[in-house]
Amino acid sequence: MNAMGINVICNLKPGVLKNHPYAKYYEERDAFIKSADGTADATGRWWGGEGRFIDFTGPKGRNAWKHLLEENILKKGTKTVWNDNCEIDGIEDRLPWCDYEGAKGTMYAENLPCVRAAYALRYRMLPYLYSLMREASRDGLPVMRPLFLEFPDDPACYSDESLTFMYGPAVLVANVVEKGAFWATVDGEQIPRYLVRDVWEESESGWYYELSDRSILVKTPKPKKDSFEIVISTEKFDLIGMADE
Repeated sequence: MNAMGINVICNLKPGVLKNHPYAKYYEERDAFIKSADGTADATGRWWGGEGRFIDFTGPKGRNAWKHLLEENILKKGTKTVWNDNCEIDGIEDRLPWCDYEGAKGTMYAENLPCVRAAYALRYRMLPYLYSLMREASRDGLPVMRPLFLEFPDDPACYSDESLTFMYGPAVLVANVVEKGAFWATVDGEQIPRYLVRDVWEESESGWYYELSDRSILVKTPKPKKDSFEIVISTEKFDLIGMADE
């Protein structure tokens, strides 16, 4: 089908039903999110009945899912996948246990500020998205746009290798496509990252990645001590389909 110019897009789910043919495969690799007491796999509502969800916060879940993705889809010639139903809101128990890179923790409680911030950003973006969808229906312009569509006179936009794209005419989406993610701490305390520079400028503390010159901007109140340190570092993470170094 690739030779015919047809791009097949597979629909993938972050979990499986109890009678799924790969349920045993995931069980053997201890790849599921656990119940609140950590003694069993957490179950939740799923299309067609109860299901279990893969724990992508730890290497067991990621590697198990990555192996099937590579063997059953990517190596067969498919280049595009649709990761569907990634909200994992079918787990009614709000205290299931996740790996968190070995640190172990509940799925929601400590992440509540991040979840609230994500929802707040979504609702702030709704008027913008509505305008983009109206423009798309009226003029045929896509919501997701290559850089050169908005900046046709900039030669750099025709050779960008970072899969950077525009979300409408005003929002630049800079993807992470290499192993290594920045984090910043002030005297041992991690400070939040802001993807939108305006939010970073309005905040009392935080950090921002300046794509234009690939620099890190950090803002923080001066600690009330004579000696302190600001650390900017990288921590490895796993990207599906990327070869191990």
